Amino acid sequence: SAELLPGQSKYQTGAIATLLMMTGRRHDTAIKRIWNGWTTKENADNYENILRKEVLAGIEAKKIRGYKKIEVLKIELEDEVEFVTIMTFESLQNVIDFQGVEYKRGYIPDVAQKVLKRWDQESRHYDLIEKRKY
Repeated sequence: SAELLPGQSKYQTGAIATLLMMTGRRHDTAIKRIWNGWTTKENADNYENILRKEVLAGIEAKKIRGYKKIEVLKIELEDEVEFVTIMTFESLQNVIDFQGVEYKRGYIPDVAQKVLKRWDQESRHYDLIEKRKY
């Protein structure tokens, strides 16, 4: 069996894993694409329904390489409801595959725009630098 590098587990072997360890890159790196949209309290249930049945289904149907998951958050504020989407991709290239060269542009289909009050024109993209599960 091959000798392991410091910090390398027996499950992280092979040329790619060794290269990732030597360069300080982890195999579980990811890009988190975060977007916010707001709607009225009256339209919140309608938007949530559109989000679930049309927007998310449309994204899933694209079968984007490197697209791992999406999380949707919701909070009722004083006079509106805010939604946050957090998409997880393996790399920024996967985001570009999803949105094209203007990858920061928000993905808001027309049907969603009709019930949203306002939304982020651009999504923000964060490097996942640490992940812990308990």
